[in-house]
Amino acid sequence: MANCFVDQNVENVDQCPHEETVAGVSVDLFYIPKDQVATMALPTVTNTTKYEDRIKLPANSIVPVAQKGWKKVTVMVDENELGTSLVGNKGNKKNKAEIDVYVPNFKTKNLGFMDANKNTPMIYAIADSTGQKWVIGTKNAPAYFETAEAKTGKKAEDNSGITAKITANTKLYALMDDIVVLPDA
Repeated sequence: MANCFVDQNVENVDQCPHEETVAGVSVDLFYIPKDQVATMALPTVTNTTKYEDRIKLPANSIVPVAQKGWKKVTVMVDENELGTSLVGNKGNKKNKAEIDVYVPNFKTKNLGFMDANKNTPMIYAIADSTGQKWVIGTKNAPAYFETAEAKTGKKAEDNSGITAKITANTKLYALMDDIVVLPDA
């Protein structure tokens, strides 16, 4: 094997013990079908790219097609989790981004959203509890529903709604831009 890693950038990844770590995500899950995105500029990664710059999407990196834009789904507080993992064999690892969400209420609009988008290639975004927005999916590797299940619950105190897992075969990207939700027509 050639010297593939000789010039690779290496950095310290420090964490101060007194820094608070926080968990959780926002209740606003944003989405746009990949075919409604005109351009999506991903970071250029070289051997000298800083760690954090490998995953940062700069301002205006996601540009919707004219008359199209982000929409949102309100998800239940404290029932959602964003994650990223490495999958594949040793020496051939790939990134996978995923989000588990709970859309509250067993109602027609929610079930219609699930039905209309069950096979739609999408790009999703959600903010974590620090306010950092994260993007799941790209134009070349969109996100899909991996699973979705709607239930009414059995008792009055049970949750009613849709449990869904959304995955994309790409890394999780940090969006360094505002998300503007397009109002319904």
